Amino acid sequence: MNPQLKAELVRLFKRAEGRYGPAFFHALDEVAACPAYRTTPGEIAELLDTEILDGVGQLYRKERTK
Repeated sequence: MNPQLKAELVRLFKRAEGRYGPAFFHALDEVAACPAYRTTPGEIAELLDTEILDGVGQLYRKERTK
């Protein structure tokens, strides 16, 4: 995993303080769109579930498929 990407996801996760709503998901979308990270929303969801907190990535996936 890209260490900068992981650091950014951890930063966003901590800033959300358990509130995983539109602002959090929008911030994740911005990370996915950033050329420096070369990632996709699906990869971010997987990283959230495996590296940060299981279930958060599932919420993000669900939000993006509405």
